Amino acid sequence: MSWWIAPFFIVALLSRPIGENIRSYLPFFISFIVFAAAGCLLGFLDARFGFWTRAGLWKRGLILVIGYAATAITALLLTIIVDYYGLISYFGGDAAGSFGLLYIPSIIFYAVAGGVPILIFKAAGPRRGK
Repeated sequence: MSWWIAPFFIVALLSRPIGENIRSYLPFFISFIVFAAAGCLLGFLDARFGFWTRAGLWKRGLILVIGYAATAITALLLTIIVDYYGLISYFGGDAAGSFGLLYIPSIIFYAVAGGVPILIFKAAGPRRGK
């Protein structure tokens, strides 16, 4: 699960028991399953093809951002599909208070948070001598 979802999960656990609100916890479960599967898939693909070890700094950053974006969009789409069939209850409220609304902004945040340090690292990197 992405790290930023954990506080929402902890607050939900502290305020509402899982047994009585199992349908409200479905977005968390979907997120956990999708992110865990994506991590295993990326690990398997790297073990098979070694793209991480061969990639430079920019390619690694791109792999991380694209992998996260694909995973977050997959989790969002699966949550929307499950919600479409009325299986999620959002703790008796509506989806406006759900952490799922933060998937798209988190992709932008990860892209910026990953790209800016790479730019700084590249700009401040070792200079070639005369």
